[in-house]
Amino acid sequence: MDDQNNHWHLDKRVPVALIGTILSGFAVAGAWAANTDARLTSIEKQIEQQSDLSDRLIRVEEQNKNVLLTLNRIEARLEDKSDAK
Repeated sequence: MDDQNNHWHLDKRVPVALIGTILSGFAVAGAWAANTDARLTSIEKQIEQQSDLSDRLIRVEEQNKNVLLTLNRIEARLEDKSDAK
């Protein structure tokens, strides 16, 4: 085989516009990927913040349950004292 036929080469018949279109397509794809990465990073940060808020909310709910139990005990004692009179 001829050595020139084994190598890749660019034919003069390929228009510059086609090469420009292909390169601009790669540029747009790269910009889209970068934008998607930025959006994904933002969403990950929001999820992390919401996870922290979820933990805090669980603690507050537990504290509210304890406060409610304490108030119920106080009310029961007050009712017992008022019934005893």
